[in-house]
Parts: sequence; structure tokens; C-alpha cells
Amino acid sequence: MPAMSTPRRRPSSPSCFVLLLASLFVACNGPASDPDPEIKPPDVLGEDLGLSDLAALPDLGPRADTFTSTGPEIDPRPATLTLPAAAGQVSEPVPLVLHNAGTSPLLISAISLDGEASELFVLVDAPEALPVEVAPGEALTVHITYEARVEGTVEGTLTVTSNDADEERLVVRLTGRTARSCLRATPPSIDVGTVQPGSATGRFGVTLNNCGDRPLNLVDVRIMGDMGFRFESQNMREPLVGGSLPPGGLRPVDVWYVNEGLADGMSSTGQLLVQTDDAEAPLLIVELRVRAQRPDGCAVAILPDRIDFGYLRIGLSLALPVEVFATGTRPCELRTIDVEVLDGPPENVPTVTRPPASMILEPGQRETFELTYTPLAIAPAGDRGELHVNYRDPETGQNLRATAFVFGVGSESLIDADRGAIDFPDVTVPGCGSFEHHARAVNVGSVPFCVNDYRLEGEGCASFLVVDSPTRGQCTNLESRDTAEYAVHFEPSMVGTQPCTLVVLSDAMNRPELSIPLHGTGVDSAESSDRHEVGDLDGGRRAYFGLSRPAIEDSITVRVGNQDRDDFGFDRGGNRIYFERGHHPARGAIVEITYEALCLPLLGL
Repeated sequence: MPAMSTPRRRPSSPSCFVLLLASLFVACNGPASDPDPEIKPPDVLGEDLGLSDLAALPDLGPRADTFTSTGPEIDPRPATLTLPAAAGQVSEPVPLVLHNAGTSPLLISAISLDGEASELFVLVDAPEALPVEVAPGEALTVHITYEARVEGTVEGTLTVTSNDADEERLVVRLTGRTARSCLRATPPSIDVGTVQPGSATGRFGVTLNNCGDRPLNLVDVRIMGDMGFRFESQNMREPLVGGSLPPGGLRPVDVWYVNEGLADGMSSTGQLLVQTDDAEAPLLIVELRVRAQRPDGCAVAILPDRIDFGYLRIGLSLALPVEVFATGTRPCELRTIDVEVLDGPPENVPTVTRPPASMILEPGQRETFELTYTPLAIAPAGDRGELHVNYRDPETGQNLRATAFVFGVGSESLIDADRGAIDFPDVTVPGCGSFEHHARAVNVGSVPFCVNDYRLEGEGCASFLVVDSPTRGQCTNLESRDTAEYAVHFEPSMVGTQPCTLVVLSDAMNRPELSIPLHGTGVDSAESSDRHEVGDLDGGRRAYFGLSRPAIEDSITVRVGNQDRDDFGFDRGGNRIYFERGHHPARGAIVEITYEALCLPLLGL
């Protein structure tokens, strides 16, 4: 049932409301002497006073601030519809929910499309018969399409006639237009400023925005011009190339410059090119600019200026090379290298595991050292630090510092099941089996682990057969959100409940042995029945009622209350019956379904 909303109820007559206020004015203030010149006397409160003027009235004491909706109340969601469609094509159906926010049944007697271009709009699932009754709190959902036969925008209306006392004819505005493709960058150009030879600039953000109506697939993102410009997605889980942007979607990108050859005092330009597979928005160009400037004296830069270790399992180590580069005009003397913790536990701080080969850097000289990250404790927000390379200018004796940011996330390897237990429908014994069910072990953490085996435990496990699984005895690597799937068949040989547990073996840190309960029951008869109490139904859609066992279609009978029903259909794929719109059973009624269960073949027992 659609969510309830505050009823939209207006006063039935503004003039009556104003006259009531006038009466209250007289009652509260009486025939007192001289009226306040700032307050209008009652004789000016007439039919022509609009509701917008009520804000200027004096406080008349306690009064009702809200109106209680009684009777039927139609509430459209949304109040207007926009339907974009490709030229000459029909749009995707857009839903309009007609919700009854009142206290008594809403009777919808007519739904019509109006306007000069009404033939371009189609109500694709209008009720088969009108009127349609919508109970309080329930809704009727209809879908509208638009055929873009003409360029530009076309206006139309959909009119709903009902027994809503103050909105008998509800008019919903429809806007159909030719769908467009649009890709925009904000900002459209970036000046990354100045950069020392051999060092890198800071990072600058540019946001790609799908400002059109269609999804855009990004087929190529590259740099043209000076290849010292670099880029990457700010969200490493959302790749740029091969990624898709839905209408209104945003993709933030970092852009920076690494100076590997731009001479002091020179400027350079480049372009960030973003190519899509849409002919209307084939190529987006972001202009890039940079200038090189060499500092006088002793100066050192760290490359890269952002050192990201990514996600790493607790207890493991990762070493990355880091470069120091003398960018100035005089030699520099390296003193110490350390990391200051900004966020995270101190035991996770990266350390220098291999120092630079030389501690004296001549102008233009590069040296490499090794920084190692070994997270020992979990930090939910990750570990963040500032790398310091402390150095000295031998000529002036000045102590200086170069800095870079260090990031990493120490994480547990975490496994879980995609559901708590697997319940098999009852199976007839002997000689019958179940449909195949799937148990899934999921990597719910951020770092990979290995699934390497499984076993079945429990007194009823002789009735369960694992017919497909990851290779046993080998590492099946699960990255974040990957799953290991186990196909299980239930083939009972006796009547009664058969409990069993599938145990998945892995090197995950939280549950090296993940237990997934399996429940199945053998029964001695194929005759079955299910009962459902009817709840809130959407009057504009089919009403479905599921069956607990796979059914033989021709054996199904349905009874609602004391009445046999034959106006139902059977959805074989979903193993459920349904009633079409206009034939729904009443709310609170009992639907009883009897049938004969299928006997599925045995696979291995």
C-alpha cells in the first residue's frame, strides 16, 4: 500500500471562513469603544477578502490551525508529469498514483486525456471498467506514455473525475518533449596554478553531470596535449571508462599535473576529453592550464603527493616506493622522514622500511625510499597521516619540510550469508525431490579472502545434495561484494523435518566456518492447501497470492470466503495465482488455495 500522506483539504468556501473570523472578532472584542486604527472593523470583512489577507488579521485567540479531511480525498503523485521520448519513439511508461488520502471510499468514474495534442499521450493501463473504488489509504496506479511525433515540447492534461467533494475534476498537467542528451563539466576549465619542476600540483575537482534524459555510457576518458596532466575518479569504486551515468547522475573526477619536463617559467595546456556512446553528446572537453616555476635555493618535493595504500587486511603489509626530488637551485641535506598521525590508531602508522640511498640531494637529483603500511587495529574511518621529509639548506642553515598525505584503511575480511536460512517447500516421499535452491556466502567487507571448501552437518543431511559449488580444496578468491554460490537439492527419504547445516570454510577473519541452516520436510501426500488473508491491494494492478509448494496447474482450486472462484490465473514462473484488476477479493477476506504438488525428479539419492 502506498505510504500515507497528510490530506490536502482546502476550506470549502473562503468567504465562509472569513465571515467566521469576522464573527469571532465581534465576540472577542465586543462593542468596545474606539477601534484601534491599525485594525479593520468588521464591516470591511467581506466576500472580496482573499485568504492571503488573513495573515494581516490580529490574533483572535485559540483557533484550529488545521483542517480534518472527511470523505474521499484524491491525492495525485506526482502532481505533474514530464515524459521525454526519442524523436519518433514512445516514452517509457510513467506512473501516476491516485491516492485516496480521505476517510471514505474514493469512486473514480472517469479518466480522460485532453488538450490539442491529446492523441500523443496514451493511458496504457486504464481500468477495464469504471467506476473504480479506491479504499481509504489505498491507491490506483495508472501509466502514461508520450509519442514524440513533433520536435520540442507538447502540453496536455489528464482529467480524473471522482466523488471528491471539493476536487471532483482533478487535472494533472502532462508535458511531453523530445528527449535530449547532455553532458556538462563543472567547472568547464581548470587552471592548476604553478608547479615546481619534478613535482606535482594539488588535486582539483571537476564534476561530470548527465544533464539530459538518457543514460550516458562513458566509453573513453583521456588527456590530450601535455601528458603531464593526470586524472582519476574520486570514487575508486566507480570507474570512468565503462561506467554509466543515469539522467541527473554526477561523477566527480580529480585532475592534477606532474611536472616531468616543463621548464622553469614555461606554461602548458591540455584537455580532458570525455567521450560517450551517444551521438547527441559525443565529446566533452575540459580545458587545462599549468605554469612551471622553480624555487630559488634549496627545495625538495615528494612524489607522489598523495600516497594511497587502499584497503588492506588487518595484519598484512604493503610497501610502496616514494620519491624525493631536489627541485631548487642549491643542494639539500635530508635529515629525517616520519609520518604524523591525523586519523586512526597510532599502531597503524606507516613506517620507512628502506631509506634513501643518499641523504644529500644535488639540484635535480631524485632518490627513492620505501614506506610500509601494516594495519594492526581497525579504524572505521580509515588511517590518515601526513608524511614529513625534513631537510636542511646547507648554505643558509635553514630547516625546511616537504609534506605529502598518506591514506589507508585497515579492514577485517568479513563473510556472511545472503539470508539467514534456506527453507525448502514440503516434498512428497518417497521418490520426489525439490527445486534447486541457492545458498550464497558473501564478502561483506572491503578486503578479499579465500573460500576453499564446505561440509554438511546435521542428522538430516542425508536428504540434502550439493549439486554445484566452488572448486573444493582450492582458493576461490572473493573480492568485496563477490559471492560463492552453492546449489542445493532436497530429496527426503522419510516423513518429517530434516535439519542440516551447510558450513562454508574460508580464511575470513570473522567466521572461518560460516553456517547456513537448511530446513526441509518430507510429507506423505501431494495434496496441499494454502490460506491468505487479503490485505491492502493496489486497485490498478494484479493481486498475487503465492503457493508454498510447486503446483500442478490443472489441480488448483480457489475459494474466497464461502465462494468458489474461477476468475484467477496462474503464474507458473512465480508459482502463484492472481486476480486481475476489478476482480480483487475484499480486504480481510480469506483466500484458500488447494492443489496437488509437483513431484520433481531425484538428482542423486
